[in-house]
Amino acid sequence: MLKKVMMTMLVAATAASGSVVMADAGDIGVTAAVDSKYIWRGFDVFDDHGIYSANLNVDLGSGFAFDLWSGAPIGSGNEDARENNYIVSYAGTCGAGETGQVDYGVNFIYYDFYKVNSDSDGLEVGITLDLPNVFQLLGSPVGLSYALGHVWSDDGNFGSGQYQNVALGSTIGTVDVSVDLGHWRGFAGNDGGAIDGGASHIGCTLGTALEVAGHELSPYISYQHSLEDNVNADSDEVSGGISLSF
Repeated sequence: MLKKVMMTMLVAATAASGSVVMADAGDIGVTAAVDSKYIWRGFDVFDDHGIYSANLNVDLGSGFAFDLWSGAPIGSGNEDARENNYIVSYAGTCGAGETGQVDYGVNFIYYDFYKVNSDSDGLEVGITLDLPNVFQLLGSPVGLSYALGHVWSDDGNFGSGQYQNVALGSTIGTVDVSVDLGHWRGFAGNDGGAIDGGASHIGCTLGTALEVAGHELSPYISYQHSLEDNVNADSDEVSGGISLSF
């Protein structure tokens, strides 16, 4: 669950880079989720409206995976912002179980805003690095994660820009805790102006995982403080949600 919480904050509202725990090739996983807000890398995309989403993950073997994520707004006013994300990723690990363990991943994402014209779509190439056993806190390992993504688009839905995120995460008892700092450069902000390259937001997420009838039910709550008005005019965002994995 900790990996899920951290990767959601690092990459997207979805598991964009795959898990470093390899399943058998051909395995398929499905996750359905409801979130009170669609917070994507600091942006409140639907302006305080929630989102329904579903993710289909197919393990292709040898560390490769394909994900199809689809999201739709809750309520009216954002109908044209429905999107599908097509994600191809590779993930692996070095030094498994050791203090210096390194998990790594690369991913390619196509953002398809199918209710609008194709100029609104976006492409992204990204990398992730995770050191899950950096140090101990209260007897639990604390992980350090880094994500870098570059986005290209021809329209104002995206603009083009680079995103970086650094996160610390740990599990205390049955609660997963993650704190992250996001940074944008060159991306079009909510007001249409380019973000100047400063830190964009800092946030904290608490989550857990419950087994229900053989499936994983994962609630979370998140707080975010915006450091850049172009990312969010409202400086504070509180959101939460729940997902069910099959």
